[in-house]
Formats: sequence, structure tokens, C-alpha cells
Amino acid sequence: MSRYLSQGLLAVGLGLTATACGTPDLATNLRPDGPPDLLAVMTQNPIDLDGNTLTESPLRCKYVNGKKDPKAPGFVGDPITGGTLVCPDNETDFTPATVDPRQLDNGFGLAGWNIRLMFDELLDGDKAETLDCDEDSGICEGTLSETRPVTLKCADTEIRYYEDPADEPDTQAADRYRSYYVPNGNNVTFPLGPSLFVSPKPEELTFPTGTSCTVTIDPGKVTDKDDIAVPAGDLTTPFKIADLSLILVDPADSASPTTISPDPVAAGAVAFVFNANLDSEEGVDPGAFQIHDVSRNEDVDMFAAVAGYNVDADAVYVLPDTDTGIFLPGTYTVTMAPTTITEANGGHLTTTAAETTHFVVSFNKVGQTSGTDLSPIAPIRVAFNNALDPATLDTTNGGADLEFFRTVPATTPPNMAVPATISVGDSTGLTSSGIPLDVVDGNAIIVDPTDELPIGTYVLRFKAGAEVKDTDATAHTAHFTNPLAITYNVLLKSVSTVPVSPSGMTPSMLPPAINFKVVFSGTLDAASVTADDFTLVDTSNMMAVPFTLGPLEMSLPRGVGLPPPHANDTVPIVITNRAAVMGHTLQLTIKQGAAIKSGNGVTRTFGAASTSSSNRTTWFFTAL
Repeated sequence: MSRYLSQGLLAVGLGLTATACGTPDLATNLRPDGPPDLLAVMTQNPIDLDGNTLTESPLRCKYVNGKKDPKAPGFVGDPITGGTLVCPDNETDFTPATVDPRQLDNGFGLAGWNIRLMFDELLDGDKAETLDCDEDSGICEGTLSETRPVTLKCADTEIRYYEDPADEPDTQAADRYRSYYVPNGNNVTFPLGPSLFVSPKPEELTFPTGTSCTVTIDPGKVTDKDDIAVPAGDLTTPFKIADLSLILVDPADSASPTTISPDPVAAGAVAFVFNANLDSEEGVDPGAFQIHDVSRNEDVDMFAAVAGYNVDADAVYVLPDTDTGIFLPGTYTVTMAPTTITEANGGHLTTTAAETTHFVVSFNKVGQTSGTDLSPIAPIRVAFNNALDPATLDTTNGGADLEFFRTVPATTPPNMAVPATISVGDSTGLTSSGIPLDVVDGNAIIVDPTDELPIGTYVLRFKAGAEVKDTDATAHTAHFTNPLAITYNVLLKSVSTVPVSPSGMTPSMLPPAINFKVVFSGTLDAASVTADDFTLVDTSNMMAVPFTLGPLEMSLPRGVGLPPPHANDTVPIVITNRAAVMGHTLQLTIKQGAAIKSGNGVTRTFGAASTSSSNRTTWFFTAL
């Protein structure tokens, strides 16, 4: 916590009127007379399913004869939720919260639960924390890591605080998790104050769910400014790490079952989400889960797998174990039978009742998303999760259902149809999520361009009002109420080399007097290709090797699955002093940021060096 060297400045900032002696005139709802009473102990976790990441929950509230202490927090506002009741008026209405066991990886490392101890008056900050002050600015950074005014224990094991920021290699992470004294605030502010904020080291929070814990104040280090210690009855607060529990099912069960897309990228699975990381090896019995196809009145072969959910907790995902790996259109239930679930730290949840969710899977396209690497010579296949009825599809390009056109370079008139045949056939290959779909006959719309597609951007658009049906006896309909555009790019990219370069980092052999050549997928704009677009280095010393570019050439006939040769599609690399690198392995790379134009004026800006076969921009060859 940052605070000023001058306590006078601090007092003014809190609304205190400083006087020569005596008790300051209060405007803060604090209570400086008597001992520093512990009014509330709060916990916070950086994860919250509802997005209320600032909310803190009470582990303890101060009550006197069953009534809330007048200075204890009641309704407290916060910037996210607008506010919440912390301590109800009557002790009988108070139920202590439990600590959320989940941890969040926020990019700086793990973050877990923390504890805030709120008092009714200012503490002696010099006892509670150590200050590191900048004399020029007068700003001090405080830490509890040296004074250790409170002790955290779970299962009788002491938990260390986050170390002093000076010991942390990542100062941003250290600053985020520092434990410190907060001298400002009161019983209506967010966060509450004055308080001690204690952030345990996340790597030590490996206790099973359901573990009992305590936070204990050191009365020699936590006193008010009159050196009065915290009352004995306030020194220790027990709390508990939450039990392992099922926190949601996605999709949720309801009287009107949710309709989900069959797209395995967007949905395609049911998630039983828990409030801790699960033991992925032995913590889940797959036999406790079952998918039932209500429409067809049959159970579906399935598998269950543990994986992360979007809140850094784990889920058991239940999917069809079929050839396609997707749900056919229809109505389904997924059930988790009574079972025992085990989390990574050893906590258990034993359920005694079945948990069932109902949902509907629509008839729709699956796994087909916009792409940046459309083949210029292969058909486009848009797969659906069941066989299509060809009679319900208008196969005219630009007809009632579909249109396929180019947007870059622009056509005249704009969005002019690209010559192509449209038909119903079988999907092949994989969806964008890697799920095979080639086992369902007639489940794809096939768009087959008449000619090779030039470099550019293309759109396959389902028109507003398009309707496609499947072949079930009671047909399902894919309704495209609004236009749905799928955008593809035919990229200018390297497709081969001369001599052929092996995959990965294995060098090819460059015969004497032969130049290494990079072959692109289309005609190049010669003026846009310069030696400055490439780097050539000797891998033995990583020194630059001088080279020039030869005149652009036309490639030789290419292999199966590659576009045909084009004029000016090949760039020769001419080594200036070949004798100097004879027998050396060289690395040629298209520079990151290099902007090379195709012959029809489309610029490709290349990214980082890659040896991926689908987007290769770096090669190795040995000069012989």
C-alpha cells in the first residue's frame, strides 16, 4: 500500500482535522477510543463466475450481545456489483463465507485467495509493516513480509505471505500480491478499512477442499496509536476452504431446454464445472456419465474428459464417442450419476443424487469458420451435423440460399459471383477443431470453383432467409434468419523451394552453380520483391551472408495438391561469394514485416519465421 511519510498528510486525506493534541475531530466513521476492535475479516478471490471480481465476502463479523457492532460494515458498495450486505444486523442471520479454492493465472503467475482484517481505528503502521520510502516523492511502499503481524495456518501448517517485492523477479506480480497495511477506508468504503491485507504465496495453497484454517493476530505487532493491543477475543479467526462442489452445468437445465449449436468450436459438449482443479487421472469415473438421445430414445456412446473451464476451474466435459464426435440434431439429456469426484489436492465430493441437464441440438453447420488459408484449387466444404436434403438447397451461385464472391481485389460490379458449382456431398478432412467429419454421407455443401482462385479474399454467404433441411423423417431445419458470411483468404505464400527443402530444420543440399529458389503460390509483383525482404545467415556463426535476388522466374510443374505454375512466381537467391560459404549450412528467412505483393495487387505482410509446412517462411540449405 502506498502512503505518505507525513501522517499529517494522511490525516487530511482521511478527513481528519489535525490539532495540537487530543483526539482528532472525526469525519471517517472510525472509533479511536479503546482497543482496536476487529470488526470484520474478509476474503477475496480473483475468480468469480459472475464477473464480480472485486467482491469480498465476510469470514467474520463483530457482534455484541447478538447485535452488529455499530462500526462493523453493513451494506457496502463496490464498483462492480453496486453493493452487497456484508454483516447483517442480527448475529443469527450471519453465515460465514468459505474461501474459494480456485487460483487464477493472470499472466504474471498464479493468484489465489487472500484475507483482509478490518479494524475500527488506525493502527500503529510502523509496527504492522515495513516501509520503503522515496525521499523525493514522499511516497512509501509498505509490506508485511518482514513484520509478519498475522499468522495464517491451514491444517496446522503455516502459510507464508508473498515475499517482499524486492525478492520478486517480476515486480508487477510482486506489487499485485504484496501484503500490506491499509490506513484508509471505513465501514462503508470498498475496500473496508483500516485493514491488514494478507496475500498468501499461491504456490503454498495446496490444501484439500474442506480444510480448516485460522488467521491469528500478533498482539505485539497490531496495536493502535496509543499502543493498545487487539482484544484477546479478536486475535484468532477460524475459517474454512470451501468444500469441493459442482458450481454449474453448461448448458444449464431449465424448463425450456437450451438450444446449442453443434459446432464443436462453439459448443458440442456438456460441461460439469467444479470449484477446484480436478484429479484428471483418477478423480473422475467416466462411467458415472451418460448421454441419452431423447429424440431417438437411445443412449449415445460417450467419453468424459477433464479440462479447464473459462474460470480457471476444471470441468468434466461429456461428448459423443462417435465417428463424428458431434451431436446429431435432436433433444438430449446428459446425466452425472451419484459418484465421487476427487480434486487435485485430495478433496472429495460424494454426490447422492443424479444431476441431469436437458438441451436441444440444432441442425446447423459444424466446425466451419473463417479462414486465412483457402486452397486456390480445392473445393470448399461446409459440413453440417446431419445429411442434407439436396432438394431444399438452391445450388445456383447467387440464388435463394448461397452466394460465393470475391471482395479483394474488388470486382466490377462489386461482389460479382465467382464461377463455381454448388452441390451436396460428403465432408472430408477435419473441422477447425480437429474432429473428423468424413463419415456422414451427404452432410456438406460443396462449393467447387470452376478455375483456380487468384490471391485475394473470398466470401461464402448464406443469404437472409435461407433454409436447409436434413433427411430425418421429421426433418430439422437450419434457419439463416440473418446473412451468415464465411470469409476466406487465398494467401500469397511460399509453397516449395528448388531444391526441395525437407520439413523442419533439416537442410537441403544445394548443388554447385545452382541458386536456391523460393516458389510462391502466385505471380509476384516484381517491384515489391527486394533483397531487403529476406535474411541469409551462416548458421555456424550467425553472420550475414551477402546475396542478391536473381530475375523472377516461372516455376516448373508442381506436385499434386499445389497450384499450377505462374509467371514470375519464383525468387532466386544468388550468393555473392559462394566459395566463402562452401560446405556451410545457411538459413534463409522472409523477414517478419516483409510486405510482398501478388501480381493482382494484394499485399501479404509476413509474420515471424516459421518452418510450418502450411506457412513456411524459413529454410535451411547447405552450399556444395
